[in-house]
Amino acid sequence: MNIFTQFCATIGAETKFEKARIAATYTSTNPPSEEDIKQILATLSGEDLQTNAQTAYSSLVRRLKLQNNDENGWMMIIKSLIIIDRCVSDRILLKEFYELDLPLVECRQERDIKNKQLLINELISKYYHYIKFKGLKLRNSTSLTLYKKEKILYFNKMPLKSIFDELKMILELVQRVFDIIETKKNGHLRFKVNQYVFLLLMNDLLKYYGCGLIAFNLLIKKLEDLQSNDLLQLIAISKSMVNFSNKFEEFIHQCRFIQGFESVQLDYKVDDNVVNLVTQYLDQIEIQKSNGTKQIKLNHYNTQAVLELISQQRLTPKQSEFFGNIMIKQPSKTQIFVNSFRNKFSEETFQKFTNNYSSKYLPIHESFKKLPEIIVEEEIDFLQKVEDDQNKFHVRDSIDLLYPDPFDDKIFTQFQNIYNQ
Repeated sequence: MNIFTQFCATIGAETKFEKARIAATYTSTNPPSEEDIKQILATLSGEDLQTNAQTAYSSLVRRLKLQNNDENGWMMIIKSLIIIDRCVSDRILLKEFYELDLPLVECRQERDIKNKQLLINELISKYYHYIKFKGLKLRNSTSLTLYKKEKILYFNKMPLKSIFDELKMILELVQRVFDIIETKKNGHLRFKVNQYVFLLLMNDLLKYYGCGLIAFNLLIKKLEDLQSNDLLQLIAISKSMVNFSNKFEEFIHQCRFIQGFESVQLDYKVDDNVVNLVTQYLDQIEIQKSNGTKQIKLNHYNTQAVLELISQQRLTPKQSEFFGNIMIKQPSKTQIFVNSFRNKFSEETFQKFTNNYSSKYLPIHESFKKLPEIIVEEEIDFLQKVEDDQNKFHVRDSIDLLYPDPFDDKIFTQFQNIYNQ
């Protein structure tokens, strides 16, 4: 199906949404265009004056409830699931999409032999279940719905149990993503629309990986506060994070041929040594407990070793914000501007200019020629800074309002007399 045929199919559409929906779910192996997806998202979020959001939702879901067992029916289903996935990621109609029941999509049977061999039905079924599960988790406010700096504050205010629960939820989402990725073994990635699905999955994995590392780093910093049961959970989570890192890196490497994967790189990986060090620390606690020691001191050497593993030098400045102390070494724009014009201004040359709009040249004072000193900023522990700020600043209980003076006719008359003169 070429672009001209797809364009002809949208001629009868009466609204912008209907035109975008037909074009986005057209039976071709190309993914839907970003322009059509944005129009559909705008309509479903209630920003379209032509089409009601519920009407658009019904129109999108109606075709998925019908039999689509023909040779190219899977293309329309995959494209519709892509649109639903984008809606769920933007938290649009989460309740409707989570409660969506599509048995013909969930238990799809392929009539075409080639599609059976490519496991197209398995891809559709697992992708459908993943979208519904993600919609369920995103209905509540989690770290996945926040910006990067807000994630740090979010985890910092959470109790230990909630951090563990959040990490387990993230790892469960990760496992469902890798279940979908397993379906690529029979070669359905030859179609670009399926490549687009994997691009969306990669974007989700990056989000899960970032949230997981922030929470994991915070747990390591609170190692001294963890009890034996908490340490056992941390060891299990550490193993899961190591497995996540390895599988994610392998997934990126195998999908380099897909457009969008070229520049993606995991500069940080959770090392097996983290698991070993936490295990050793737990063993020390158990040994000291068996010896009858009531107060257990944290082994400083082991803690520092763990923290060094999660703040290695091979991290880029952008990624290192998640781990340990943040080193700010980049010069400011002012410093860059000053350095670019250093030793380039000649006062003698300027004195020779005839058209300098001055009858007498005024020499520049020496104090104005001094360049600002470049100050190397100190290391900043973001979490510690937040705690210090909370202790430093206090909100006042009352607010004093300053009211303006009342209108004075005499003063206004004086201004009027001046104007008349």
